[in-house]
Amino acid sequence: MITTNGTHYFIYFEFTLSTHNIIIQYSTAYVAQLSHPDSITMYQVHLEVDKYFSSGSYLMVRFYDYHGIYQGNVTVWSITPPTYVLLSINVWHPLNWRIENATLVLTDSLGNTLETVTTFLVHRSDLFGRILQIFIRWPLAPSAERITLFKELAAISKQWPYAPT
Repeated sequence: MITTNGTHYFIYFEFTLSTHNIIIQYSTAYVAQLSHPDSITMYQVHLEVDKYFSSGSYLMVRFYDYHGIYQGNVTVWSITPPTYVLLSINVWHPLNWRIENATLVLTDSLGNTLETVTTFLVHRSDLFGRILQIFIRWPLAPSAERITLFKELAAISKQWPYAPT
């Protein structure tokens, strides 16, 4: 039986070995997560990986628009399997575009996808959270930063109609 609490998967299984019953209950199988904390810009996504990989060569974040059109990728880890990866970083869009859809994949040495680890889709709630953070930051921001924040607000307004609710 497999259950989840939203960030981790819990696995329950029983098996018989010789005349001894061995039971392992709720052992944690860690997963990866892409998210967008309100404190980072709409041009980056936060990645947390806490996972064992038995195969593969690279962990890549691939970026797509809302229609699934590929925009680019960033290699975040080079793997020599088997290996355990513990990672917490912000990943910028390779073209410095606003994030719409980011997918973490495990690939072989040729870039072929072996596993889709996790996907993050920017929703209106993510955009709204960032707008609030910009409004909080605005009064204390120097004029150079205000220009950057204003450009981000303009980008969010362009993204809003296409973002899922």
